[in-house]
Amino acid sequence: MDKFAKVDEKLTSLLVKQDDFLVNALRNSQEAGLPSIEVSPAQGQFLYFLTKLSEASA
Repeated sequence: MDKFAKVDEKLTSLLVKQDDFLVNALRNSQEAGLPSIEVSPAQGQFLYFLTKLSEASA
């Protein structure tokens, strides 16, 4: 495992709680044969933080 993956895994274990909806969505995607293009939970939290910080809206 490369350093980035190790750091990401550590941050996820320390800062991100497991979300049952996300776990089920990832499992369903894998079972459907979809490509693995999702971001990690820690990266998702960071992206969420950036959008809040920039006051982005849809």
